[in-house]
Amino acid sequence: MRALLFLSIIILIGACAKKEFCITPSPVYTTLAFKTYNTKNVLVDTPLQNVDIYSIDPEVIFYENLESTISERVYLKRDITKQEFVIFQGNRRDTISVFYKPELNFVSNGCGYQTFFTIENVTFGSQSIDSVKINNALVNDAPKTYHLEVIYK
Repeated sequence: MRALLFLSIIILIGACAKKEFCITPSPVYTTLAFKTYNTKNVLVDTPLQNVDIYSIDPEVIFYENLESTISERVYLKRDITKQEFVIFQGNRRDTISVFYKPELNFVSNGCGYQTFFTIENVTFGSQSIDSVKINNALVNDAPKTYHLEVIYK
């Protein structure tokens, strides 16, 4: 009887000390793709030259002095529902406002939660942007997904 009680205590202590395995979730970011319409009115990738991309509030510089880019990733903050990004190229300053809803996504007991986002609306003030289209509203950890198409004049 005493051996059974001792064995039960050992098993109980071992079960409580067990750590759950956790694979760290991938970072979640929004991808902006830069486009223009060609002469046949078809959207094509458009490289931006010598560009800075940053967030207005809080001011965070994502990219500075990019020589050439056709798409870039920016992070959304999980404790707010609107974020403004500035694309500064030469003497042109374009602002994109992204309205979104953060959503907790359960990963596991060991890892906890990860925040995904749903883009609800996008507005822009622009010197050179023609429009901004929501290509994929769900911002999760799916690789190679373009969320917003920034279409230049």
